[in-house]
Parts: sequence; structure tokens; C-alpha cells
Amino acid sequence: MTFDPGAFDAKTLDERWQRNQEASARRLALKEQAIAHLGGKCQKCGYDACPAAFDFHHLDDREKDFDISSKQSWATLLPELDKCILLCANCHREAHAGWHPDLLTLDEGNAGYLHELDWGDDESDTDPGAFISRL
Repeated sequence: MTFDPGAFDAKTLDERWQRNQEASARRLALKEQAIAHLGGKCQKCGYDACPAAFDFHHLDDREKDFDISSKQSWATLLPELDKCILLCANCHREAHAGWHPDLLTLDEGNAGYLHELDWGDDESDTDPGAFISRL
């Protein structure tokens, strides 16, 4: 297949750019509505500034039906959103790294990582909360 520069005229490119801009604006408005629905701030640290810095964290991955960012209608999004809490990107990464075990469902998908961490001198000490409090 060869590239045909005549296939993309200025009007076509302008229309595509406009559609992309409109779609981005719709996604941002939906994210801002979702952020407001979940309290407007990180549930762990209280961060409440840039909307791009928020993630929707499923408290129980076993109940997760889809990623929040994959849907574009409020009616479809709302039931899934109610399974989540709002976290800033930092707290969300820390939660999945095991720093906030209260925010993880320890199932086969993520329990292994927590148990591989060095919790302390006592090999029987596998309490993530005790480990984190020693930091």
C-alpha cells in the first residue's frame, strides 16, 4: 500500500482535528463529573487539584466489569464508578505497590507481590501494615 498525499486534504484534516477535540472535551467533562461523584479529592491523602492526576481505584478487582476510561456514557459508567474510590495517581501507584494494603483485595492477582516483600526480621511477620508503619 502506498501513501497518497491527495487523500488527506486540509478540510478532511481539519474535520478530524475538530472531532478529536470534541471527543477530548466530552471525555474530560465525563471525568470531571465522575471525580465530583466520588467526592472530588483523593480518599487517601486529600489531593484535590488537577483532574488528570486522579485515578478510579476498584476496591475489589473481582467485581470490576470494565475500566472507567473505556466508557463514554454516564448511565453506563455510574454502576462501575460506585465500585471505586478516587485516588490521586501517587496514592493509586502506592496502593498497587502494596503501600496501602487496606485498598487492595488480596486475591491471586496481587497477593503474591505483597508476600514477596521483606516485611522484617521475623519471617512469620507478614503484616503489610506493620511493615509500612516501620518505614
